[in-house]
Amino acid sequence: YFIQSNLRLLMYQYMEPHKIKLPMDFGIRHLGKPAHGNLILRLRDGVEVKANSVILSLNSPVIARLTSDYDQTSVDVDDFSKEAVDVFVEAMYSGKVGKLGMSNFRDVNKMAHVFHVLWLKKHCWKYFKEEICYVGCFEPEEYDSSRV
Repeated sequence: YFIQSNLRLLMYQYMEPHKIKLPMDFGIRHLGKPAHGNLILRLRDGVEVKANSVILSLNSPVIARLTSDYDQTSVDVDDFSKEAVDVFVEAMYSGKVGKLGMSNFRDVNKMAHVFHVLWLKKHCWKYFKEEICYVGCFEPEEYDSSRV
């Protein structure tokens, strides 16, 4: 029995865990639904945005760690504007960044970096290159794409 248990343990250690593949927009129908708002994002002035921790966790390893490992039910996001938090949450639910603009770019980009949302960081970089940075703003070799 002891040998069989150890073999089973070794087998599970080397097996690759199954990963669930979901479409990026699978959570959009739950956006704004009170039953799914188990995570509170606290902004300045007492404003709160409710979101589903699972949907945000699938996009953000930081939020996954906060909610799963530390059992947090709220996250302070008082460094960011309400507009940027709304864009961030909608992007996590839909897989699209539809309302990114000059007025909220800085905060959305910062949230993507703080919460380690790789696909959103890439989207913000593309937006920066195409919409904000003019030709000749800097040389391409000055940017290290491995840091995205």
